[in-house]
Amino acid sequence: METKSNILSRKKFILWGTAFIAGISAFKLFPKTKKPENVMCNDSVKMLTQDGRLVVIKKSDINTPSQKISNEELQHWVNNK
Repeated sequence: METKSNILSRKKFILWGTAFIAGISAFKLFPKTKKPENVMCNDSVKMLTQDGRLVVIKKSDINTPSQKISNEELQHWVNNK
């Protein structure tokens, strides 16, 4: 009788051990979703300044362009350091 209960306790131990390992691996497979670091409003835009900084400005502050700039002007826009 003692051997049957011993075998059952071993089976329970193995069952609980595998369930525990499966649970840990499931948490690693499905990590928590991260919150966005920088939440922008719909009326703002990220733009790059001449000195290379990234800034967030409102769309209403941006003037509509009168003409398209040339490729040469675009290439020399950022100051060479």
